[in-house]
Amino acid sequence: MLFSIVVPMYNSERYIGDCIESVLNQTERDFQLIIVNDGSTDACGNIADRYASMDPRIRVIHQKNAGSFHARINGVDNALGEYILFLDADDKLKEFALEKIKEHTYQYEADIFIFRADYFNSSGVVSTSEKVFEDGTIFEGRKKKILYEKFTQDASLNHLWIKAIKKECFNNDIVRHYPSILMGDDVLYTLEPLTNAKRIKYIDEVLYNYRISSTSMTKKFQPNVYQGFKTIDKIRREYLSKWELDTENYMKLLNRRVLKNISGIIMYSPTDITGKEKEFLDTLKEIQTDSYFYEIYKTSYRELSLLRKIPLFLLKKGKINVLFYIKPIVTKLNRFKPSH
Repeated sequence: MLFSIVVPMYNSERYIGDCIESVLNQTERDFQLIIVNDGSTDACGNIADRYASMDPRIRVIHQKNAGSFHARINGVDNALGEYILFLDADDKLKEFALEKIKEHTYQYEADIFIFRADYFNSSGVVSTSEKVFEDGTIFEGRKKKILYEKFTQDASLNHLWIKAIKKECFNNDIVRHYPSILMGDDVLYTLEPLTNAKRIKYIDEVLYNYRISSTSMTKKFQPNVYQGFKTIDKIRREYLSKWELDTENYMKLLNRRVLKNISGIIMYSPTDITGKEKEFLDTLKEIQTDSYFYEIYKTSYRELSLLRKIPLFLLKKGKINVLFYIKPIVTKLNRFKPSH
């Protein structure tokens, strides 16, 4: 079997049917669909079970709530396919996605294929993820450092759902012991495959549909988001060392990205703080008094754009109340923009 599609699912009764149908409608018919029900309390588990009872290619795994990160690990552990794709429970695959990837495996065997996505809502497609490299670009040997640099520089290669990854590239014995985080776990689960893959191919084709939803978890403020970013940053720096990129220039590159993430937390991300005002204020105070923030601020603040500098400068100067009043305004402006 060439493909296993892993769907982590939590309280997704509204969209899980569309998600499953997008897999069943694939022009490539040989696949395994693994749905990991992460302790859902709505009817999505029953919906998935009904589909599984009608199609032997579908397997549903029910687990206690452990988060999407561990749901994905469970899915990979049980995957039979040579390549693994990840599909969020409210998203959809393009109907030709598996067929296109299969064609590329015949043209050039790679350990990872990276592709693009459409962002859509109830009105249709809103935008398409950026073209990162030229179509058919191969990364192997020393050329992998180009990919690592892009992965360090911005978020365009973060998402698991824009990749088809050979199962042998995963090392779940390492990642299953990572600390649990609420956001950004795609990065943690991508690091090992990027390291272990001998060949990676970029496909300039749109094979995934990402749903923009104002009720998505990524649109609600998460009180532990700053600690999560710190966890990701610590582990990412360990991989920079593995990739032999732990030079001053690459560390500055990563520091700039960390500062951009922090400016996102405190102002620019489309996260709603309604009902979480105290937690948001506590997070601002936590960052403002953290030596980790000041060390990175000193090295890379000057290299940021003016828009990124403003919230960081206000935070450094202790203008927490100003940030508290500005954040909801920015959220309203950004809420329906896709997160690339």
